[in-house]
Amino acid sequence: MRLIEQYGDISRAEYVAEKLRRRGILTHISSKRSFNLSRMTTGALNVGLWTVLDFQYDDACAVLRNSKHEVTSGLNEEEITQLEFKTQELSTRFFNKILIKLGVLIVTFLCVLLYCML
Repeated sequence: MRLIEQYGDISRAEYVAEKLRRRGILTHISSKRSFNLSRMTTGALNVGLWTVLDFQYDDACAVLRNSKHEVTSGLNEEEITQLEFKTQELSTRFFNKILIKLGVLIVTFLCVLLYCML
């Protein structure tokens, strides 16, 4: 992932992300939740717009400079949807593994604690 630009306005970042998506460029907006919660609390003063695929970075920057730029690295909607689905699936698996390991650790700790109390 490569940072395209930072925005002080989420709406603007979302607008640009959608503009790039229509051209076949997959993006991600970072710090949205932190920005929405409270800038004073989280320190997130901007959101970042990133290209998910490094090879699309140059096209993304070129589109923002010149809306008539011919994108050479664009994906079709089906490819973008598949990548988003795979990413979500991998993320879910990763967090499930962490939760299982944490659960086993807690159960083990409780068993040791109960054993020591007896």
